[in-house]
Amino acid sequence: MNIATIYCDGSFNRQSGIGTYGAVVHLKGKTHEISEAYENVRSSARAEMLGMIRSIEVFGPKSDRIKIYSDAKYIIDGINIHWQKWVKAGTVDELVNKDLWLTIQGLIKRYTIEWFWIKGHSGNPFNERADFLAKEAAVGSVW
Repeated sequence: MNIATIYCDGSFNRQSGIGTYGAVVHLKGKTHEISEAYENVRSSARAEMLGMIRSIEVFGPKSDRIKIYSDAKYIIDGINIHWQKWVKAGTVDELVNKDLWLTIQGLIKRYTIEWFWIKGHSGNPFNERADFLAKEAAVGSVW
């Protein structure tokens, strides 16, 4: 079974408005790193969600299952715990980053994905590397 294990982190600079993500992906015995920067992102949560989406889009078709690790408790809890409550309460239209929440839900329907929260800056080398890649992307080109 091909399992893509993804560690994702996001970053946001209020002064520049640039949001970035970094992701470390383990798949088929290889490690891949991706990162991007975006203008007008508005928050590190949005940048991290963009990173999750992009990682799934790139590596989902190459895997049977996906495991995503993130230190963004808001996002992981939103997916694992709150989404069904938001749908039932009819509050999805009120969500910040509604477009990305809906994109993630579409990906969940398409792929087998497990979502895990890990404590940030706690010494996990893959989470630390994803954080580094996100910050490094801020000095690169904006896509």
